[in-house]
Amino acid sequence: MKKITFSIALSVITLASIAQNVLVVNGGRFGNNAENVSVDIYDTQTKTSANIDSIGTQSVQDLLIDGRYAYVAAQDSVVKYDIALQIRVAAIKFDGVSTRQMVLAPNNELVIANWYGKSSYNVYIYDQTTLALKDSINILGGIKSMVENNGVLYVNQNSSTGAPNYSDTLGSVVAADIATRSILINYSVPGYTGDIGELIVHPNGLSLYSINNVSNSINEVIFPAGGLPSIPTNTSFNQNFKVTSKSLYSISGDTAFSAMNQGIGSIDLNTLTILDSIIVDTVVTAFDYDSINANFYVTQTDFFSYTSGRVYDRFGSYVEAFATASSPEAIKVYYHQVTGLFEVNPKREFSFGVYPNPARENITVEFKKEIPLNSTLMIFNVNGQKVKEFTNLNSIQTINISDLPKGIYFVTLATAEELFSKKLIVE
Repeated sequence: MKKITFSIALSVITLASIAQNVLVVNGGRFGNNAENVSVDIYDTQTKTSANIDSIGTQSVQDLLIDGRYAYVAAQDSVVKYDIALQIRVAAIKFDGVSTRQMVLAPNNELVIANWYGKSSYNVYIYDQTTLALKDSINILGGIKSMVENNGVLYVNQNSSTGAPNYSDTLGSVVAADIATRSILINYSVPGYTGDIGELIVHPNGLSLYSINNVSNSINEVIFPAGGLPSIPTNTSFNQNFKVTSKSLYSISGDTAFSAMNQGIGSIDLNTLTILDSIIVDTVVTAFDYDSINANFYVTQTDFFSYTSGRVYDRFGSYVEAFATASSPEAIKVYYHQVTGLFEVNPKREFSFGVYPNPARENITVEFKKEIPLNSTLMIFNVNGQKVKEFTNLNSIQTINISDLPKGIYFVTLATAEELFSKKLIVE
């Protein structure tokens, strides 16, 4: 069995590295009307960058990747790309004043927040496929951060969100039901009068956090399974948090990598403790963490003349540079060949399905024919390490994967004589 596992590891590493790319969205030099937003793809294997599009505006607010598609929010524009084909597939003029953040929602909906300039209806809902406007939600204040969890939208509200500044106070979190477009509840921390910063949902879906830059604290709301939400709490830290957008944090399992102090640090989401006050010791404009290869992709800019792209390993050591255009404000690592069969036995296939794929919390493994006796179902990571194992299998097997870090895995059926496997991506 050790010999088979080793061969799996070698094959997975090869496939994963081929599939890895980095999407970088650049805002152009501030005040230079000749430069607009550019969308670039950096190939980590060939070490080359290719421009796939430009958007006729300046300043990037958000970048969202969902499988083979990417969504870019750039001021008054929202553009959708097929990043496998490297082409633009849809674009709209934003119906608010200025975009801020985007989240994917059930029923093929894309939710986009309005940042400032409006006193009501600051949430817009679009069709993910066509970007056609469907509806809006009457959130009163401008929104700097929002997340979706189980069909509920959580948005931050502060006393100063009518204008884009960074001195927020008297903050709270508004929860809205996306399906009914209605407000559910307003969460505030008893006795806390500080800011509500960037919102984060734990990968297990049971906790909501805000990383508060002004007060250097974290608020937490716990959603127990089948129970009522906890009373929000606030924990102070002796760190200087600098998370002003989704481009300044990255989640890997139970760890939140966050812009703090003069670089990137890490937070244990389970215990709300600082793991590292500084991992990458450098100025950071935007970054993303590559959980497969354990690297940080970091961009830097002064928005006028200086621009840089750098790779650091998990311990903060410099690895290499990569090219960027002016003002690289958003960056995401993605893996474009994320579905299909990886055949441990190339001669024949044991028929079973794994869905959804990509997945976040749970997967279903459905066997199309009778399972051989004494079979074992396993999940391997890209290093060939077994992370889950199941025996006494049913024809339809549901598996919780919320504890797995983002990355590529292999769902493998081991019979008495052979192995059969399918690739799975965990987002």
